[in-house]
Amino acid sequence: MMRYAAAVVFLLCAIGATAGETDSLKAKSLRYAFTINSAMLFCANCNIEGSLVAMPTTIHGIRYRKLRAGAGVGYTSFGIIRSMPYFGSVSWDLFGRKRKSGLFVEFNYGGAHAWLSPSQNDRYLDEVKAWGFFQASAGYAFHYQKLRVALQAGFQSLKTRRTYVYGETYTYSWPTGDVIMPPHQSITDYDTRRFFLNLSVGI
Repeated sequence: MMRYAAAVVFLLCAIGATAGETDSLKAKSLRYAFTINSAMLFCANCNIEGSLVAMPTTIHGIRYRKLRAGAGVGYTSFGIIRSMPYFGSVSWDLFGRKRKSGLFVEFNYGGAHAWLSPSQNDRYLDEVKAWGFFQASAGYAFHYQKLRVALQAGFQSLKTRRTYVYGETYTYSWPTGDVIMPPHQSITDYDTRRFFLNLSVGI
């Protein structure tokens, strides 16, 4: 009986030690991660907005083996609109060993805060909004000790809304006669789509 009791105690101790070692390995695999990004955006609908703008962002989160997840914030412009996207971010290393160079994919999704450029001179433009920020990209990451440098290319979309308020009555003269426009409000929505190239540095 004492031998069985001793065997049970030994087995429980072994299981506890193994579980503790597994938890320790998981804890060691979980690391803080961040990236600082410097992207150049090329518009896919240049008839609406400028053709080339910069977009700096930063993402902070955790790294677990080949998975990286976190939250980010950035800044960009769309013509007379300035916006600050905020988003959740997930990336996955497709090939290569952990902390080694290799291919990865990244997806960002969230919202945005928008405001008008101080230099805008359209007196009828009353308000701007932005929402539906999305990015999908693929890239190649280089690792040197604890430093991670990545090059990536992808697609980005952001929905914006412009509200125009016309508080006066206007009379338009047409060949068929005059048209009187009373005070009114006009809302225009844009789905701004851009391709981007990005260089990031982080850990």
